[in-house]
Amino acid sequence: MRTRRLMVTSMLLFGSLWGLAELGLARLDFSIISTAPLLTAAGIFFLVLSRQVCDVPGSSLLVGTLAAGFKFLNQPFFGCQFAAVLVLAGVFELIFTFYRLWEKKGAVPSRERLGWLPVAQAATAAFLSFSAFVLLARFGLHNPFWVNGGLEKIVRFTVLEAGGAALLAVPSAWAALRLAPHLLAAEQSWSTTRWLASLTRISHQVSTAGGAWQSSVVLFANRSPRRSATTTASPDSRKSSPRSRRRRDASREAVPANI
Repeated sequence: MRTRRLMVTSMLLFGSLWGLAELGLARLDFSIISTAPLLTAAGIFFLVLSRQVCDVPGSSLLVGTLAAGFKFLNQPFFGCQFAAVLVLAGVFELIFTFYRLWEKKGAVPSRERLGWLPVAQAATAAFLSFSAFVLLARFGLHNPFWVNGGLEKIVRFTVLEAGGAALLAVPSAWAALRLAPHLLAAEQSWSTTRWLASLTRISHQVSTAGGAWQSSVVLFANRSPRRSATTTASPDSRKSSPRSRRRRDASREAVPANI
């Protein structure tokens, strides 16, 4: 139950943050470097972070799908930008999922033994995503920009810009690896705090209910009829005969005389 909740929360959080980063960075104009490597590095950061927090097959693709949905907020909408996010998430998903399968079979060393391995995988995913995107845009979507752009534009995008994205993916993935343990610790402490708060709230309700019950008992006791000093204790005394009452009155009047 906790793994499912953590998976859903991490996908919603990191997918939304990646989508917002796509909207923000796409509006910036850098003269030194293209925005494509920067957007790829931002995507790698959230993909590695979500995979480290909850390593579930298919989660990276779902995070990318949510992030790509933010592209519909752009006016005008560019289908290539939408496809680029999905391609990056898809390539990342394939690399991490297949490596995890090979790792379970013992064919490759585990990622726990090689701390730098997720960084290398992320950089590889960033580089290959550019080539996969060009193939999709050129032969799948038949985008005029890539159909009429020529071979020089394709080589520049798949080699130069892809190389820049792979270089930027290294510090981005490394930062995600360093941040992930802190997020897991924060999530566990938050769950413990919420659990303790629930117990405190329940105990407070129980104590409040107990105090109210005690107050009601005391109030009921105060409202119960009290016997007066002149009221006899036995109900049979009220049925005494007139002769006995006269004898009792005579004995009471005789007491001061003897004193």
